[in-house]
Amino acid sequence: YGRKRDGFVIPEVSLAFLLAIGAAIIAREAIRLRSVPPGIVTDNVLTLHLTPRTLAGDYYSIEQRVAALSGVRGAGLTQLVPLQNWGWNADFRVLGRPMASRALAGLRYVTPGYFRAMGIRVVRGRGFTDFDDEGAPRVIVVNEALVRRYLPDEDPIGVDLDRGTIVGVIRDVRQAGLNRPAEPEIFYPAAQNVTAASDIGMSLIVHTEGLPEALIGQIRAAVREVNPR
Repeated sequence: YGRKRDGFVIPEVSLAFLLAIGAAIIAREAIRLRSVPPGIVTDNVLTLHLTPRTLAGDYYSIEQRVAALSGVRGAGLTQLVPLQNWGWNADFRVLGRPMASRALAGLRYVTPGYFRAMGIRVVRGRGFTDFDDEGAPRVIVVNEALVRRYLPDEDPIGVDLDRGTIVGVIRDVRQAGLNRPAEPEIFYPAAQNVTAASDIGMSLIVHTEGLPEALIGQIRAAVREVNPR
């Protein structure tokens, strides 16, 4: 009986050793990921998902009302919140020139205040404004990853894609996770694509100076004034 019992000890010790190695690897990876810059602000940020099928004007009114509250540093809306491991990818092409390979980018719909609310820096050109509406020329903002991959040797500002004219380039954001590099992305102003933008609703992003309970109540009240649903 003693020999049989000893025979069980060795596998148990081996299993414990493997588990210890696995835990060490996971801990080391967690520490490494904490040092990876996500490209966005993460402190004092609130999110609130809004009902789908809202008019573009309502999204913009909500953004303006919330941004005007005392204690709010920035407010904006996006269809997909960063670090969500899903989204839409689609082909695109640069007008007037052949592409050496298939060009693919993630598509995102945002309001003008979104980049500021998330602390996403515009590194070239400009972000969106309230004038980028349905009656204005179609414009887009792209990220640095798209420029590096598809427009590496030229100034991207003013380049026409089949999805709009590039007016700005933003710093890369790790949209799908801290363990994955930034992929090429195209951002649309929500007012020019309200049907697509409101398909699944929009998420309000609010960057605050702190998170007092009173401010949270004021944000909800500002939203309900425009969108009571």
